[in-house]
Amino acid sequence: SNPLGEETSIMRTTALPSMLEILALNYNRRNSDVKLFEIAKEYVPQAENELPIERKMLMLGAFGSKTDFFSLKGSVEVLLDRLNIRGYEFEAVNDASAYHPGRTAKITADGEQIGLIGEIHPNVAANYGIDCRVYAAELDVAKMFAAVGEEKTYTPLPKFPAVTRDLAII
Repeated sequence: SNPLGEETSIMRTTALPSMLEILALNYNRRNSDVKLFEIAKEYVPQAENELPIERKMLMLGAFGSKTDFFSLKGSVEVLLDRLNIRGYEFEAVNDASAYHPGRTAKITADGEQIGLIGEIHPNVAANYGIDCRVYAAELDVAKMFAAVGEEKTYTPLPKFPAVTRDLAII
């Protein structure tokens, strides 16, 4: 009811434009290597008289000389491994709207899509004033936590350290 500006007067259905705006701001300020993340809310519309579904998304965005699809994919893999999500897969897709066809993959865990990763289409990047390759990943936080495997257990360190060499001096 009290938006901060015209662009925040409606609920967003995707957080990707917000990430691209922040990447464009960094590009225009001549930052050469940028890697960002954001936890954002998206609103999925429902039937006419129902409230939208509100979901948290983890957005990753990057560009620069040391950044490519595989470096961002590596960051996502480290995140999924640290969360103890096993059996995740990356599968190529060609129909993601803002992403480059052939350079995009969906991320699935337990047979359910938990995210999308890829290179932003050059025309979309040009609309934001970015003249280099831009990469982004979208991960559904609730679906990620639903796919977390069994919890890791803590094993305390031994009270006495192991002896690898025993010396007896007479």
